[in-house]
Amino acid sequence: MANLLQTKYWPHIDGLRAFAVMAVLFFHFKTPGFSDGYLGVDIFFVISGFLVSRLILKDIEEFEKVRFGRFFARRIRRLFPTLAAVCVVTAIIAYGLLDNERLTAFGKSVGAAIISLSNINFWSESGYFDTGSDTKPLLHTWSLSVEEQFYLFWPATLALGYKLFKNEALKILSITGFLLSVGLILIWTFGKFDARADSTIFFWMPFRVFEFMMGAMALLVYDKILQRGHDNKLPLQDILCVVGILLMLAAIILPGFIKMPNGPLLGFIACLGATLVMLAPSSVISAKFLSNKAVRWIGQISYSLYLVHWPLWVFLPDSFRHQNGMWVVLIGLSILLTVPLHYLIENPFRRAKLNRFLGGGKNVDLGAFALTAILIVIGGWYVASSNNLPFRAKTLLTAEQIKAGYQGRFQIRKCHLNNMENTNRCDFTRDKQVLFFGNSHEPDALNAFEEIYGEDESVNLISFGTENRCKLKIIDGELQSNVSALKCDLRVKNLNTVLNDQTITHVIYIANSPYGANKIRFWESLALMQNKIPSLKIIVMGGFLNTTEACSVIVNRDGSYDACFDPKYVKNFQIDEQDSTIIPKDLSYLYIDRIGLMCEEKKVENCISTGFGEPAFYDSHHISYGYSRLIGTKIKSEYASELAAVGLPIK
Repeated sequence: MANLLQTKYWPHIDGLRAFAVMAVLFFHFKTPGFSDGYLGVDIFFVISGFLVSRLILKDIEEFEKVRFGRFFARRIRRLFPTLAAVCVVTAIIAYGLLDNERLTAFGKSVGAAIISLSNINFWSESGYFDTGSDTKPLLHTWSLSVEEQFYLFWPATLALGYKLFKNEALKILSITGFLLSVGLILIWTFGKFDARADSTIFFWMPFRVFEFMMGAMALLVYDKILQRGHDNKLPLQDILCVVGILLMLAAIILPGFIKMPNGPLLGFIACLGATLVMLAPSSVISAKFLSNKAVRWIGQISYSLYLVHWPLWVFLPDSFRHQNGMWVVLIGLSILLTVPLHYLIENPFRRAKLNRFLGGGKNVDLGAFALTAILIVIGGWYVASSNNLPFRAKTLLTAEQIKAGYQGRFQIRKCHLNNMENTNRCDFTRDKQVLFFGNSHEPDALNAFEEIYGEDESVNLISFGTENRCKLKIIDGELQSNVSALKCDLRVKNLNTVLNDQTITHVIYIANSPYGANKIRFWESLALMQNKIPSLKIIVMGGFLNTTEACSVIVNRDGSYDACFDPKYVKNFQIDEQDSTIIPKDLSYLYIDRIGLMCEEKKVENCISTGFGEPAFYDSHHISYGYSRLIGTKIKSEYASELAAVGLPIK
């Protein structure tokens, strides 16, 4: 590995960094044609695997050991000062601009970013109820945490490997690491036991190891590629470079046109392309397109540019950032903000110039960084845990109220299909057995009907639990799910049991946009249920509305609960959903028009905005507990005769 270990700088790798960071910027700034530009992050992981493994090999070659202290000191100087500066500036802006709920979440995220757990933090927030990525100023730091976690285990692994396997260590460990990581991805993808498998694979470091290992494996053939090109006078490196660039472009651009699904396969293609490009340092193509001065400069500032661009996007007004062609302006602004960060923070601190300024020993800067990290984490914790922060205007909804509001939707604990044996909640001897079925809006219907029948001893209210992620199918006349996550398979099995035993008397179906084209699986399931139990009565809860952003944010910004029903914030308010749907209309059911109940003349500006002291929503479409109770009282007064006609008289 003589050439590999002697080389101090690869211009083409800075060019590859430029390619990666610009792909990410194009993606985040909604540049046409770059719907998969996020793969630039995967390319960064390959570069890190290559360079970090090379540093460790150089240590072993020269000193017969890994100098861990020096390695981690260099990593800290390289990454921490710039990250800390961005976190502090972002925190100041967030304190002034973010609403209570998101400021609390930001406090958690800033602490997590500093201690290299950002990926775990954002993974824990992922899911159906997760707030939009555009509201999280430090979301992009997840990738830094993945890298930093990789740095913690890989040097020690290689050091141990060289004691055990000598010169074969890199080959054995990199190939093994690659295969184990790919194996984990396959297990999580096809195992059906993790309801958040996609998020887990995206955020957790072990599932990204294969990308770092592709960079490490490039070291195994680096000198051979260079030698073959010199010996045979073949443009091998030019071929590798062209193929590599084409693979990266294909992974990033083509899926948007051919509707290829996202996933690790695209990441592998992009990473393979990056690996091939790294193996072509002397390519004419590389020299022209990747190693020229302008491109290399973008690569050299890529770390600061990556950190700056996302908070800029989050904090800019929505009306500004979504204008046509605005991506060009946003890239310019990002570079403008990056220049002082790179030259005043990143470069001086990575070269340990702070030591000279402080007049201390060679590692005094590390102590200053540690103190800074502690202060930032404490500040983040304070913001995350404090309900009433100083110097902020009072709002209608505190962060504590919003959190309680989200949780309040689930306070009614009735009979659940994953625990049918619980006789304290499930009484199958009652005359009326009412199953609630649908997606994450199921609690909205349960809360409303609890208000109507909660004290009626002839009615048993049964929750299926959200069908989301269960991948429900109809096979041989039976509902089936092979997903063990969320106990989907158990709930579907129990559902088939009560259907075959003809236990269920009523089904109440509810979903966001219940007549949407993507809800056909629900209607097919309802038809199957009615076919199994001809006397089954079906009640369909009509759709309501969605807001363009979380209602809690709108309320606190505009200072009014009515603001959530301002037409400028409303979407998906479909008053003619039954007539405009493609859903077959031959199913017999009672339709409850929630818009007609809650909005006079079915006009959005006439909708009731609160129920039992709560806003209609805390997020953008799930009904609060109090508002569901109000819907229940409205149903009780206006649908009494219709409910009686389907066998659910109100006592």
